Order: sequence, then C-alpha cells, then structure tokens
Amino acid sequence: MSTYLILHYTSAFINLIINIFTLYVIFTRTPSNMKNVAATILNIILWNFAGNIVWGLMPFHPLFPMNCYVLQGPLAQWLYAHDFEKYGFIFIVLFFLNACVGVQLSFQFRWIQLAAPDKLKHLGRKWAYIYSAGTHIWASVLFFYLSNSMFLTPETYPDFYPAFQNVPMFCMTPDKTKFIVLVCIIVVSVFLASGVIITLVLLSYKSLYSRRYLMSISTLSCFGSGKGKARTYMWYTY
Repeated sequence: MSTYLILHYTSAFINLIINIFTLYVIFTRTPSNMKNVAATILNIILWNFAGNIVWGLMPFHPLFPMNCYVLQGPLAQWLYAHDFEKYGFIFIVLFFLNACVGVQLSFQFRWIQLAAPDKLKHLGRKWAYIYSAGTHIWASVLFFYLSNSMFLTPETYPDFYPAFQNVPMFCMTPDKTKFIVLVCIIVVSVFLASGVIITLVLLSYKSLYSRRYLMSISTLSCFGSGKGKARTYMWYTY
C-alpha cells in the first residue's frame, strides 16, 4: 500500500471516530431545553459524516500534468465506469458543501432564537425543517448545474495518455476560463457566507444585550459581572 493511501485511510479513520463521538455526545448528552440548538449541530455533523465515509472509500489521486484523478484502493478493482468516479467525487464535494450550508443555517437559527424566540416557537419545527431542506436542495442543485460542465471523459480529454485507458478515473476540463469563473464563484460565495455569519453574530450579540435585563441575576452571575456579562454569555452560546 502506498504512503498516500496509508495517510488517506488514517485521516479518514480519525475523522470518522471524531464524528461518531460527536454524534454520541449530541444524542446522549443534550439537555431537553437545547434540542433546537443540537438539531442545527446534528445537521452539520451528519453531512460531514456522510462526506467522510464516501471520501474514505474513494481516495482519488491526481495525475499531473493532466487534470485527471484516478480512483485508488479496493473499489478501484471493480469500478471502471468513468461516470461512477465522477459522481463519487461530486458527492464528496456536495456533502462537505452542505455541511458548510448547515453552519450558516445554525447561525441563522441561533439569531432567530435570541431575537424572536416566541415567533420561532409559534412557527414550530416543521417550518424550520422545510426552510433548511429548501436551502440544502437549492445549494445542491446550483452546485450540480455549475459542476456538470467541468467534467470530461478520459477519451475526450486533450492529450490523454493512452496508458490510462482502462484505469478508473475522471477528468476535468482544461479550459482555464471555466476554472477561473468557477473559482471566482466559490471565492465570492465564501466571502458572502462569511459576511452573513459575521452579521448574524453581531445581530445576536445586539439581541442578547438588549434582553440582558430579562435574565435572572443567578443566570448572569454564572458569567461574571459588569458589561462583560452579555459578551461572555454570547461566547458560551456560540
């Protein structure tokens, strides 16, 4: 077994152990009054867990200078369909993309829970699930649409090496313009998502600070005294 595969499987194993331990803590140690917060964290962990499983089973290795990736490991002995490798790679990225979407959703729900807890309780979990599912579906469809034109079969790849004719692999377009557009979209999306998260953190802090007088003295005493109470509680919330 190559050093690359050893490092890949070791990393995947460590990630899976961390995911399983986190899921165990969420399912067995979450207080009943924090189920809503735990649900948003569970959403992130499950997407990450699924991505780690597929990523662990399908180690891809780049074939430089070609923009192609070959499947290694036990599955490579049985799977030679290029579409399978392509969609396997897409699903790996898709799972981790949805984990990132889950992070943003968690900040949205935490802000709503701090700013308008009564409205959130009135709407119920059903609408929260519908909104979350819709956001995940929208992000997934958009990703499939943008990534579909980025893949080529090895036979249609320019300057493809015939030695890799029967190797389980997929190739991505060498068109630099498409890559630049895709990278720009990813960078802009990351900056927008980061901006939304920072804004939600600031709004959550503002909502918490405006409601500080509604907190009991015993609750506030757990987090210190003075102006730092709300700030400290905010750190515990996130």
